[in-house]
Amino acid sequence: KLIILAPIMALFNARRRTRKAVFVVVGSLLFLFFCEIAYITIGLPVKAPVLAINNTEMRLGHTMVQELMNDGFDIYIRKQ
Repeated sequence: KLIILAPIMALFNARRRTRKAVFVVVGSLLFLFFCEIAYITIGLPVKAPVLAINNTEMRLGHTMVQELMNDGFDIYIRKQ
């Protein structure tokens, strides 16, 4: 609430524009600018590739072993 409410109140406070109100508005704009730069730098997460084996779609990171076993796959684990 405070992150959103403080800049709005400072922006629409027409009676008195103090240094504190201007500082809050400028600080909020700098914070939004920083978030945009971070978002551009990091980018969107890449979609998980879809593997298709025997007409069964598997999404890496989403498909569970139980789903594969229900579709008739056998899972073997090698013990070392």
